Amino acid sequence: IEPNVEFWTRVFGEWSLGQVVVHDLEHPGIIYDVIDLPGAIEERYTEEQKDFIEQLNEEWRDRLEALADKVDARAALSDAEKRLALDITTEAGSMAIEDADERVRTQRGLRERFRRGLEISHRYEPAIRAILREAKLPEDLAYLPHVESSFRPEARSGAGAVGMWQFMSATARKYMLVDNAVDERLDPYTA
Repeated sequence: IEPNVEFWTRVFGEWSLGQVVVHDLEHPGIIYDVIDLPGAIEERYTEEQKDFIEQLNEEWRDRLEALADKVDARAALSDAEKRLALDITTEAGSMAIEDADERVRTQRGLRERFRRGLEISHRYEPAIRAILREAKLPEDLAYLPHVESSFRPEARSGAGAVGMWQFMSATARKYMLVDNAVDERLDPYTA
């Protein structure tokens, strides 16, 4: 679990919103590259950045597929391919090269968002802890919005999760009011 913890520590503490990390989905300790995004850095990716990331993923999938083919054929590897193969096998074992192209993932750095979450969490944390205590739930759940939304009540994910706690609509409807007029996911205390 240490490589996973180290990876997410770097996502939240080292890499900025202007950087994208290319890594292995199942073995996040395998970091292929850290790339600066083109264009203006906003909360959401621009269309240019989405295209850039799609191309970046495709390039790494092709590169890793070619590496697997060469390893399978016992063909000679370049120095760069040897380093890449060594990185993968050291972290994930000798069989990990075979499907590495299927596990390519990108993750945007979140350093600025996380820092801002630390700055504003004090606005919410005491009340949230009181609510959790009253419900006889672990008070450490009050830390969850740090990783879900950086304590942004208006946060919206690409998958449709909304609010500080990042509830999906179907789950939220079981516990709170979500309709065309009201969305209680946007209320940090109700959610």
